Amino acid sequence: MMGPFVEKALSPYVPIAKTKGVRLHMDFSAGFCADISVNAMEKALSNIISNAVKYTKSSGRVNVYLNNRNNLY
Repeated sequence: MMGPFVEKALSPYVPIAKTKGVRLHMDFSAGFCADISVNAMEKALSNIISNAVKYTKSSGRVNVYLNNRNNLY
């Protein structure tokens, strides 16, 4: 399941977002499985979350969730 994996990838950015006043909202209730290299997935998620936190204005919000069509937003 991808939920715990995504949550682990997000964890380094939680304190950064908090310091910046950015709220991270996570919803993995519609989890899915993926057949991809762990290293490649970690790097991709890290880049996406890093950019989201970096470019979201203070007091903004970053939403990360899995939908029932197996998409990560």
